[in-house]
Amino acid sequence: ASVVEIATIGRRGRRRGARAMMLVTGATGPVGRVLCAELTRRGLAFRPTSRARHFGHVETGPLSGASDWSRALRGVDVVVHLAQPRGAEAGRVGAEIA
Repeated sequence: ASVVEIATIGRRGRRRGARAMMLVTGATGPVGRVLCAELTRRGLAFRPTSRARHFGHVETGPLSGASDWSRALRGVDVVVHLAQPRGAEAGRVGAEIA
């Protein structure tokens, strides 16, 4: 299923016909910007995130485990994860995966 198809799937407890809320990480990156523009064009509900303060985005900080994602994830049904670790953060995340 595509992201757009997933976004229209209701979850238990929602009124019939309600659309899912998507969280988009990496919303300021090249793919995230295009996705957010398309979601807006289609009138779908989404919440963009970014590491640093950016107008209209939920600021989450780095991707490391030290970040608090609770505010960003509140009420979210689907996560589209496009963010990549940067700089020293990339080394730490790579080491954790290995």
